[in-house]
Amino acid sequence: MRSGHAHLVSLQLKNCSSAEVTFYMPSEERHRDERVFLAVAGDNNKDCSNAVEHAAAVERHCAGTLHHDVCASTLATIPNIAQKPLRDVISEVVARAAAVVRASSSNCSSYLLPSHGHGLRLRDRLALSDCLDLFGRTLAHLDTAADELSSAKNRTAEESIAGVQTVLAAAAELGFLDGKKYRRKRRITYTMGDGITYTLDDRLVMVKPMAAVHRPLLVKRDVEGRYLVHDMCIENEQTLKVGPLPHPIVEPLHHRPLAVARDILGNIPPPSTAGDTNNDPPPIMLAVGDDTVIKMDTVIYYRESSSCYSSGFEMITYNDDYGWWRAIPLPRPPFRTLRHPSQSVTIRAYFAIGTRVWISVSGEGTFSLDAKRAFWQAEFPEELCRLDGRAFFAPELGSVVGLTAGDDRFLCSYKVDEADMKKLTWETRSGVPMTWQHTWREAVPWECFDLGYAPWKDKASLAYLGDGTFCVYRPVKMLDRDLNFNSYMVLQLRRRLPDGNELEIARRGAIHIKGIWPEGHHQDTYFIQ
Repeated sequence: MRSGHAHLVSLQLKNCSSAEVTFYMPSEERHRDERVFLAVAGDNNKDCSNAVEHAAAVERHCAGTLHHDVCASTLATIPNIAQKPLRDVISEVVARAAAVVRASSSNCSSYLLPSHGHGLRLRDRLALSDCLDLFGRTLAHLDTAADELSSAKNRTAEESIAGVQTVLAAAAELGFLDGKKYRRKRRITYTMGDGITYTLDDRLVMVKPMAAVHRPLLVKRDVEGRYLVHDMCIENEQTLKVGPLPHPIVEPLHHRPLAVARDILGNIPPPSTAGDTNNDPPPIMLAVGDDTVIKMDTVIYYRESSSCYSSGFEMITYNDDYGWWRAIPLPRPPFRTLRHPSQSVTIRAYFAIGTRVWISVSGEGTFSLDAKRAFWQAEFPEELCRLDGRAFFAPELGSVVGLTAGDDRFLCSYKVDEADMKKLTWETRSGVPMTWQHTWREAVPWECFDLGYAPWKDKASLAYLGDGTFCVYRPVKMLDRDLNFNSYMVLQLRRRLPDGNELEIARRGAIHIKGIWPEGHHQDTYFIQ
């Protein structure tokens, strides 16, 4: 028994048919009265003696454990525990734990099957995806522990047990065994059987799920033209290694996903007709909370004021009473130049700040939409010319961050006037000025040339992970072969001291190359958020 945990054990034999074991904690600790009933086959003295030995062995193994009752109830069901060496006892516990985890994993998987999964909300699917990821990593730790116990070559029993203690204790501290995957600020130190001390920081080695509000999803189009949607996770915070989880969170989709709110929303283009030469890019969908998505045509054409055609802007809202989405037409922004049938403008960049949607329009300037009032406002006549595509407002940085236009797609930021940001209502605000801050070439994985790859100069996509952290997806090509791969790189920005008006890179993750494209096939891959 461990010092400081001297338990008093009381054995009561009831007609030698069962043994009741009562554990009492020392007076300085919380009193605990735990009874474990041990079945005894017969009523002779030998059976009674075996029951006493069994109960004593259970207490010996469980003394000083954190969850004494769970330990005792588990070990009490292991036959002949008093005669088994410690290695065999731990092996049986590990095997039973693995069986329970596999059963739970199978149960969760069944809810994602087509026969059951059609009624699940997106949040339910994401939760089940987290559970399956947790179970998979838990089984990996348990398998490692089992290997530690079974690999007796050149190792003593004490060394094997020390190894499995390190694995299981680290797993429990990191949240794999107790079902908690959230960050804890502790450092844990263990000593292996070889005398080397290993220090683990769970902030650096755990798998951290994204916060729901910052949760990006990765969309990949397969060779059959279907769209697969994967959840993302930070696999290693020390190297900022990020990648998609292996299993899609929904069934393959036959329409292009464009936004994620309460559900994954997409667009089904109208059927093409003979002579149709419209090659416009797909529309933009930008989520503003869980229940509202703003849909905008990327290219906007001239339209007569009396025309019955759509304005190109819609607000899609979720109706809780009926459980479906509905589209509400929106007016156009107050464009100045769109006055002739031959004219068109293009939305170059877009993002949301609170409940306001911001767009930068070629030749027109920057506009914002109050999603609550369905009212457009001209913010300033200049375009946010360095931004291209989806950008994100990071409140902890006080800036809008996105990718630049052009071939290389660097990371850049625009500073938002925080004094005006506090004036969020139409009555008190005359416009939020934004000024360019910085452009970071480090967003391109130049080092991949040393690994035999070359980054593509287009097809990049950006995701916001929260806490000033961004992930850039970019295809890379193998230099000596006609093969392409997916790559992910994480950059974490912070305010530069002493005044915090400028930004700088706090950390830059290593490039993570994962997933090969089928030869001769262009894989359409991008983030939605």
